[in-house]
Amino acid sequence: MRKIFHHTKFWILASLVCGAVSFGTAQAKVQDQPETVLYEFPTLKNLARLYWALSRLSTDDVAAVDNYMLINECDIYTNYYNHEFEWNKIRESAVKYLEEHKGNFVVRFQFMQPLRLGEYDIEKHSFELFDEYKIKATRRFEVKSSEMHSKVCGFQGVIDNYPRGLVLELSRPFELKEIPLDERTANKFISDKLKNVKKYPNRKQRKEDVFAARDAYLVMKVKIFSSHEEPYIQTRVGGPILAQVLGVLEGVEIYADRDRQTLLYVEDFRRQRTKSPLELQYIAEYEAEKAARLKVQEEGAEPEVQPETTPVP
Repeated sequence: MRKIFHHTKFWILASLVCGAVSFGTAQAKVQDQPETVLYEFPTLKNLARLYWALSRLSTDDVAAVDNYMLINECDIYTNYYNHEFEWNKIRESAVKYLEEHKGNFVVRFQFMQPLRLGEYDIEKHSFELFDEYKIKATRRFEVKSSEMHSKVCGFQGVIDNYPRGLVLELSRPFELKEIPLDERTANKFISDKLKNVKKYPNRKQRKEDVFAARDAYLVMKVKIFSSHEEPYIQTRVGGPILAQVLGVLEGVEIYADRDRQTLLYVEDFRRQRTKSPLELQYIAEYEAEKAARLKVQEEGAEPEVQPETTPVP
């Protein structure tokens, strides 16, 4: 039975995005990251790799292997899929590749979401966000790939085992109601945004026009560490089937422009955070399930831990 779940979601530039953990009220500060970490965008190719990294799929599942090739190696799939002998060799190579490399597949993602800034509070040194752009404390968010409704290797529709989006549950709730910013940075931001309004000298500069020009962009950086115990979900009647995953928010960045050239604020939670009890529980459950899957692959035995729900086809 398909479960319908109501949650918070935000449309972003090419896909839908999410949030978690609150900002402090201190002045904005740019921090040096302790190490360089690559965060990928949620394309279907990257989501396909994620599903293998989380051990959601098995190389014993022929369809799962074939559909991985459809998504990630379209030319090879198109040229050889209908040639049984050639494709069997390619499938064997794909199985070997997945078994050897899935442990290094992407599990870190970045999502961008537009913001709209209101008045700057000089006493608090912060911009308040307009109500429709505020993120209230929540942990579950919907993330859709940029290919959510487009053809993939000439195929449009559901690809078995490879949902085109996620319902991401973060280990801690996140909220964003205001953006802390020092006066110098805030002054430059306001001045730069006013230039866009003044491009139209014959238009009366109403307050709403000024605020409409105060766009900014939130980039959230997330590490996904486990599949949810209920791996698939449908968030609305008639909507797409999405993969449920668990993750942790590792950092946020806020830019004054869509191209991310002007950084306003950055915070790296990897330096500060300790694992919550819920996250520790999820990690323990994931490791137990992972060990059970390895036992099945190595010994051909039935795992002791079984999922409580049946995946949605």
